[in-house]
Amino acid sequence: MTTARVVLSLAEVVLAARLAGDLPLPFARPAPGAGRLAARLAGTRPHRAEEVLDAELARVEDAGPDGAAATLVRRGLLDGDGVDARLATALRLLALAPVAAVLDVVVSADRGDRPLRAWWAVGEGRLSGLVLRGATTLEVVSAPVEAWVAELARLVPVGSGDPPSGAVTVTSEALLGAISAHRRGRPDLVATLAPGEADLLHALAGRCRGRLRLLVLRRHAAPPPAVTVWVLLDDGWRSLRPLRGARVEVAHRRPPELGLASYASVRAA
Repeated sequence: MTTARVVLSLAEVVLAARLAGDLPLPFARPAPGAGRLAARLAGTRPHRAEEVLDAELARVEDAGPDGAAATLVRRGLLDGDGVDARLATALRLLALAPVAAVLDVVVSADRGDRPLRAWWAVGEGRLSGLVLRGATTLEVVSAPVEAWVAELARLVPVGSGDPPSGAVTVTSEALLGAISAHRRGRPDLVATLAPGEADLLHALAGRCRGRLRLLVLRRHAAPPPAVTVWVLLDDGWRSLRPLRGARVEVAHRRPPELGLASYASVRAA
């Protein structure tokens, strides 16, 4: 099966999930005034988030031409009370699949931070995703599980420059100390923490342009979630991996590498 994508409003997704069997969505079931979801509205100023969310969710119950039901009908995704089968299957997988994942990406821009959040689920050889792409706009994705690496990579902005390959190790104390020095306006102290890695520590502590976190977990299973953390520097992405002995491995990464480490466990779902 091929990859399918459809861009819907928040109200349309909420209504489709309800009509497909009252399926739970990966975010808390929203209600007017739901602050947690309002805080996730990408590209929306905080003082307007609640107002935007309330107006959008009112469309779920609106039976008029501007309501979510009417717009789903016009998109060809709703016939009576029956939701399009492909959309219903994607939402059902998102709610019930054995492997779930959450990707958060924040990149700084001239007009402020640009956040992106995506929820994923994998099961029965399929991958289902829900990507928050705007104030109240979501992309529903359905793809074969083999698309895992590519689907994650397309959500990660490509860094600029030509960063060096390989990895270096710094102590956790030096990294935390560099962050503290920059916050206190004393970047001159960084050179005393780890003289051989002062440039890297300066970049991590003072020139970070973005960050991402990928959390992958098995529902109803004992293993703890697998967490991947990257930061975006001027010359590209770096992974931060804690090691034994209070040390941190810092390695250059490219977007396709984000899904490679977890692909084996995802593929087995």
